[in-house]
Amino acid sequence: MAASIDLIKQVLAEVVGQMLGKPAGTIVTRVNNLVYGDYTTNIAMLIFKELGEKSPMDLAQKLAEKLQKSELANSIRLSLL
Repeated sequence: MAASIDLIKQVLAEVVGQMLGKPAGTIVTRVNNLVYGDYTTNIAMLIFKELGEKSPMDLAQKLAEKLQKSELANSIRLSLL
């Protein structure tokens, strides 16, 4: 069973806040097509420059690794969609 969207937002906000060094809001939504998973966020696209990353995908990979450590998800997949 997937974690609740509120829990995902909370954990993602904590991870992003730690990376930014300040509180962060996040947008997490349910996907329309479950082929792509349960939830989605574009936070990496929004903040990669602020964190000095080369690309949103580089930041997304770092976020995914941190979220995996939280035991929040069974798997985290990155997408260019």
